[in-house]
Amino acid sequence: AEVQRVANELCLGKPLFWFDAEKLRHNLESHRWVKGLIIRRDPPDRLSLVIEERQPLLWLVRPTGVFLLADDGVILDRVNQSNLLPIPVVADPKSQTDEAMVAIIQLASVLRDHQKDFYERLSELRWGPRGPEVFLEGLPAPIFLSRQDPAKNIPDFQAIYLERYAKSP
Repeated sequence: AEVQRVANELCLGKPLFWFDAEKLRHNLESHRWVKGLIIRRDPPDRLSLVIEERQPLLWLVRPTGVFLLADDGVILDRVNQSNLLPIPVVADPKSQTDEAMVAIIQLASVLRDHQKDFYERLSELRWGPRGPEVFLEGLPAPIFLSRQDPAKNIPDFQAIYLERYAKSP
């Protein structure tokens, strides 16, 4: 609805090749949730907009609140009842330095893309002296991952996790 409103204001009633495409691009890409935009003119009278949205990757806990963080490091929105997602949290202040956050975002992206089931069970991510540390839901001890290839030993961790819970009543 927001995209439609902006496009109507700038384009509706104007000739297809005479509206200000750069102004439209600037107005739409200024929204934090817009990652990319393709503008297509389809003669004689159709304009198509293809929008790529930023997707939340992590919850970022700060003293000012809890925020959704996209995979390119953009803070999207404050977490509320309408956007609660089961994604990992970064709550440790030591893990929120610029360098550590870049590494954690890269770590979360790799895990989400290559080990989706494991990523979906994570409750927290940290960056410690040994590198990436992750916490699985219901497992209080951290799991230390490789700095070079964080998705390398995930099947082993999953086997330990499942074996432990298979033995419990």
